[in-house]
Amino acid sequence: MARTISVIYDEIIAEKQNMSELTALVPNPDSAQKLLTDLTSTSKVAVWRLWAWVMAVAIWIHEKLWDEFKAEVDAIVAAAIPGTARWYREIAFLWQTSGALMWVDNKYQYNLVNPSLRVITRASAEDVSGIVHIKVAKDVDGDPVPLDTDEKNAFIAYMNQMKFAGVFLDITSNEADTVTVTATVNYDPQVITSTGARVDGTSGAPVVDAINEFCKNLEWNGRMYRQKFIDAIQQVEGVIDVTVTTIQVNKSGSAPTTLTDRYYQTDSGYIKLSSSSTFTYQVD
Repeated sequence: MARTISVIYDEIIAEKQNMSELTALVPNPDSAQKLLTDLTSTSKVAVWRLWAWVMAVAIWIHEKLWDEFKAEVDAIVAAAIPGTARWYREIAFLWQTSGALMWVDNKYQYNLVNPSLRVITRASAEDVSGIVHIKVAKDVDGDPVPLDTDEKNAFIAYMNQMKFAGVFLDITSNEADTVTVTATVNYDPQVITSTGARVDGTSGAPVVDAINEFCKNLEWNGRMYRQKFIDAIQQVEGVIDVTVTTIQVNKSGSAPTTLTDRYYQTDSGYIKLSSSSTFTYQVD
């Protein structure tokens, strides 16, 4: 970043102070502020000071030009197509539900960019053994849902045009994985009722609400950790303790399996609580 003219001038003067053969040049010491003050007074201004100031201005202009050149190079680099997994994720967000891609300036792009036609809000891309696995979803009322058939077909066509030659894509947009829980909740009867609702009536199922919020806030295509899942229940106001008997997870369209590891790696990219979950409430 370019230095100011005053900073450059002061550095020139500081260097002059280190040269004994220039000690006769007065005033001594000097600074940019002192020069500017002298310029507005009736006193004489040494020619050497003006030359120092001219040189400072010249150096400042030179540094400003380098700043502009760097900004131009950065813009070119930012516009480059790297073909990384992260790049595939970013272009997924740029897909529009209508409009064909055009070949312009040696790349595919929309003739008319319309952000209101971009519906993908969740996306991930992973390069595994030469295949780029892409998972996407859109939002409905703030919750992720899969693309419908027509949307998915259009998105696949878009990605196949945008991808690098020779790259294999595996694109999915599936229903959420599900988690089925069997648990006993020990509660404070001043806060929670025997049916699991809040006594003050603000929630009919605060434990279920907490789990839904936990699932909603999981990182896309991330892991659901068993202990963090349990912690989310225990943080509910009025919950004294919770004993989780089983946690079953399943991919879309497959049979549930019991979670025995520390975490479950989401398959569709996200997870939701199954309505088959069972919570037994008892006073602590």
